[in-house]
Amino acid sequence: GFLAFALRIVAWGKQRQQAVKRNAPESSTPLAFKVLGSAFIAFGLFVSATQWQESVTAFLTAPKWSENLVLWLPYWPFEPFFSLFIIGLGAMLVTKVKT
Repeated sequence: GFLAFALRIVAWGKQRQQAVKRNAPESSTPLAFKVLGSAFIAFGLFVSATQWQESVTAFLTAPKWSENLVLWLPYWPFEPFFSLFIIGLGAMLVTKVKT
């Protein structure tokens, strides 16, 4: 599931990049966004490959308020999706258009 969703993020980024090039032929993405976005993508991939999930789950489910969320929200505390969120944020930054 992770690989399929990560590939979907790549496809979304590629489609967004093509739309940017179609509307503005010159590179309109600032270099800082490209570097920062690439760093986010690399960090998201690194985080997904390490054993961080158990410690994050223990930290997020320790507070009393979190007990109710465990009962009512599926997938709480969303830790399987953190790395995908980071990768998606990086893809958004890499393809961001200067306004």
